[in-house]
Amino acid sequence: MRADELSVLLAPDLRAQVDALCAATDAARATERLACLASEPALAEVAQHAGNWEIRLSAAQRISDPELLVRIVEATRHRDNRVFRHCSGLLRARRRTLGHAMRAAELAAAFRRILATQSDHDALPADGFDEFDSELNSLRQEYDVPQECLDLAAAVRKRVQRDAQAMRDLGVDAAEAEALCARIASAAAPADAEVFRANVKEIVERSSRRVSWLAAHPTAAALAHSIARANAALDALAPEPKAAEPVRSAPAPREANSRPARPARPALPVGERDAVRDLLDRLALQLQAGQLADAEDTERQLVEKAGARPLPESLVRRLRRERAQLGRMRDWARWGDDQARGHLILAAQELLRGERDPEKLATAVTGLREQWQRLDANRHATRKQWERFDAVLTQAFRPVLEFRAKRASQEKAAALAKASVCEHCEVWASGIDWQHADLRAIAAQRHEFGTRWRALPFAGFREERRLRKRFDKPVKAVDERLGAVRQAERSRRETLIGEAEALREAPQVGDAIKAAVALQARWRDGARSVGLARQDEQALWQRFRGACDAVFVRRDGQRDARAAERATRQAEQTRQLHERKTLAARRLDAARGRFELLARNSALAAVQASAATLDKGRAEREALLLDLELALGLPSPASASGARRARQLLKLQERFRPGKTESADPEALVRRWYAAAARSDPEHDARMSAIVEALVMASRQPAQ
Repeated sequence: MRADELSVLLAPDLRAQVDALCAATDAARATERLACLASEPALAEVAQHAGNWEIRLSAAQRISDPELLVRIVEATRHRDNRVFRHCSGLLRARRRTLGHAMRAAELAAAFRRILATQSDHDALPADGFDEFDSELNSLRQEYDVPQECLDLAAAVRKRVQRDAQAMRDLGVDAAEAEALCARIASAAAPADAEVFRANVKEIVERSSRRVSWLAAHPTAAALAHSIARANAALDALAPEPKAAEPVRSAPAPREANSRPARPARPALPVGERDAVRDLLDRLALQLQAGQLADAEDTERQLVEKAGARPLPESLVRRLRRERAQLGRMRDWARWGDDQARGHLILAAQELLRGERDPEKLATAVTGLREQWQRLDANRHATRKQWERFDAVLTQAFRPVLEFRAKRASQEKAAALAKASVCEHCEVWASGIDWQHADLRAIAAQRHEFGTRWRALPFAGFREERRLRKRFDKPVKAVDERLGAVRQAERSRRETLIGEAEALREAPQVGDAIKAAVALQARWRDGARSVGLARQDEQALWQRFRGACDAVFVRRDGQRDARAAERATRQAEQTRQLHERKTLAARRLDAARGRFELLARNSALAAVQASAATLDKGRAEREALLLDLELALGLPSPASASGARRARQLLKLQERFRPGKTESADPEALVRRWYAAAARSDPEHDARMSAIVEALVMASRQPAQ
């Protein structure tokens, strides 16, 4: 599914969430929002297109769909190593698990096929089971093998062990029978024959209790032959009668037309007889050891000696016995080869069942043919056997031929496509004007050619190597030029980094800031023309940004110091103002306290004064109130407006009179007002309260 198809399938609200996550810069918050996103296609969109690598990786870690993982791997190759490695690892683990599961199923099927031969007439293929059992043990180290497969393996192992024990018992009996033959041959008295016959009978009884498939085994045939030899030796244990001497008679007269008699061949010398005995002993040992080829060579030597001169009767009888044993061994070998060829034909027919990997099938066919050739090296098969074997293998090899023909066609098409890519790459590389080239466009086109090359299938070993050399030639030339330019750009950026690091110790922070801003502009201008590898780009940028940030941090430190100094000054001013306000408040409280004390004393004096004094004091207080209101600029009641005008006129007249005038200090007038004893008057008290408050507020002005 392509990315545009996936975008169409996403719901509008889901599409909005995906777009928001792709544009997010806060990885922590985006990860929390990803936890609420359950759609794997939407997570795949975020894993490919998110701007932050942590968001992309978090989204990829929640995807399990193999198809989506494959698409993410293709999209993030050479772009996001973290997401690419994570998704590739998941796919590899999935393929490995599927491969283990398939192999476990194949092993279980193989064990079932082995157990299908579980009868007294068939033996289990122990060699094949050893290979399967070893593979099963290796598989169990990497995969949790199903219990059914383990149970089947245990059943086959038990049967193989039983068959192996039966084979060992058969070998022990064969060795015992052969040793018994040797003992019978060396026996000197016929009286021992009954004991030997009892031993032979015991071996025969044990052999009759074995499973029937062992009867066809070469060791069983050897055992039967040894028993037959033992019985024959027991029958012939009596001493051999001597041959009668021939009667010498006078030669008969020759007829006229009769042929002359053939002269008798001379007898074999004693030394030659000893040599024949040695050859017979060697032949017996070779037959016991099962060395068929050596035994046949020894037989040829004995036949040559017997054909040259007549052998004694005892040697002739012995030679006949050994040649009979050799003939039986030839029959066993022929039977064994026929059995082996039969197994090879069955194995070839097994290749026709089911689907198999073409390469494994080709290896299996080649291996079977090599095994057949090894059998033919000793004894050729019949024409019928060979034709049957060859026909089955030819039919089994057809899928390999079809696969190779299809692969050859695909490799040819891939070779043509890669040749076209090589041609376009050569034309493009030869037409680059490096004096006025857009290096970023060249790098992008170079990457595009590499992507197209990797996307094409394998073109065969020979063509792939030839085309790769052709493709690498122009690409290498372009890479060298780009490498030189990138090296120059890397050197330029190293220089900018050095200049930025030198600004850390600049005496003037303002000049350092201006220089850092200029360096950043130079960095951006160069970065637009040449693109470095992503890892190098990030490493250099981190170093450059760190050096510039150090300059800005230095400026921010100075700003913070000035701000702290201003804050300290403001705090000091606030404290001083608070102290002044506190002092003023204390002064106000002190002033109010004085006036309140005067009021209390005045109230006490009024209690002790006479009525005339109180009337006089009330008139005096009225006049003082007018004087205080005039002095402080306070309004008087409407009822006292006439008296206020008269009092004001009197004050003007007194001002222009010669001589000392009375002090007009408001506080002194207030003290005089309280000193004058008078009855309590709410109107007078209210007017005096206003006067006192005005005096108190007037006393506050200097403190501010």
